[in-house]
Amino acid sequence: MSPQRQDYLIRLIEELGRFVREVLRAGEKNRTEAALPVLVETQEKLFARPAVEFLGRSLEEQIDLLAAGESAGSAADKCVTYAGILHHAAQLYTALGRPALVLGSRQLAAAVLQSATARWPEQAGRIAEAGKALAEPPVG
Repeated sequence: MSPQRQDYLIRLIEELGRFVREVLRAGEKNRTEAALPVLVETQEKLFARPAVEFLGRSLEEQIDLLAAGESAGSAADKCVTYAGILHHAAQLYTALGRPALVLGSRQLAAAVLQSATARWPEQAGRIAEAGKALAEPPVG
């Protein structure tokens, strides 16, 4: 992955994190609800395609889409970014009192990291570090 592309992924997840923290600090249910489409937009940027082309696909198919044409390191980075987006989704769902969606988002994030580790074991250390960061309590 080029340094510019890696920087883009880092900025993408950092911007989403700042946005989610700001929304959660406001504590307004309507604003939190309105933030959910931003998660989909962020996923579309990551997948570089409209949501209809990746949502509803199996996890393995989604990871195939993320990994297409990428090196192992780049594909792992994209999977870590995807897990980060799902982590932020869980934070929003927590604030909205939607425990089933919180659980689903957290489970999918963990599954993304697990699948990425299995596919690219040479990236396991980096993926594990990202997983630890995601396991920290949500900001709110």
